[in-house]
Amino acid sequence: MNKKWMGLFKVGLAVMALTCIATAQEEKQPDQWQFGVAPYAWFTTIEGNMNMGLPGVEVSPDDLLSNLELGALVSGEARYNRWLVMLDVVYLKASGNDKVYDGTLASVDAELDVESWTVDLYSGYNAVQSEKLILDAVVGLRYFSMANDLTLKGSLGVLPPGTYSDTAELLNGVVGVRGAVLLGKQWFLPYHLDAGAGDAQFTWQGMAGVGYSFNWLELIAAYRYLSFDVDGGTMDSMTISGPILGLKFVF
Repeated sequence: MNKKWMGLFKVGLAVMALTCIATAQEEKQPDQWQFGVAPYAWFTTIEGNMNMGLPGVEVSPDDLLSNLELGALVSGEARYNRWLVMLDVVYLKASGNDKVYDGTLASVDAELDVESWTVDLYSGYNAVQSEKLILDAVVGLRYFSMANDLTLKGSLGVLPPGTYSDTAELLNGVVGVRGAVLLGKQWFLPYHLDAGAGDAQFTWQGMAGVGYSFNWLELIAAYRYLSFDVDGGTMDSMTISGPILGLKFVF
């Protein structure tokens, strides 16, 4: 086991040990299941560098991606007493084009098609539940994949025109906290922060916003930031960020 995974494993054990101690100390809670499903829209900006294995060509998604063709985003959670399991799935398909080289004797136009999945799976424990604050300690896994098809028109040195494809896949362990600051019976400030490592040298995610709660429905507006630091391979670094608008159905 490499040092990154060993360090993360130790942190995860510490979090689980603390939650087990808290479970032993708390008063017995009545058995009760609660579920939540939250479809949402994420107005993303993608920034970073993809090498694509092409000499002399560096592709920046923020320059090329202008068209979101398809997106499917949903989050779901199940709670039993103070324990919870949460799954968040983000699927994005986008394309764009730009001129990546413009010289005296030659120019190169590029068209980039990107398809990506981000899947976060967490388990955790509700460590704090008060009139002002909800705090869950979580441990989990983050899977990220991005398939890229780059079409070049023109010529650049020995690189001929054509379509070049590559795929990056990352699996990381993460630990963090999530919950909400309660402003009253209906208004609240949701938050989420986690960090970890694995196939990426470092990955972290943060989210903060404002929400309004009905009996069975929550309206949420927030800002979410997701980052990967890979330092090698197809993808050197990648950030996906932007505002979120969502609905959460509670039952």
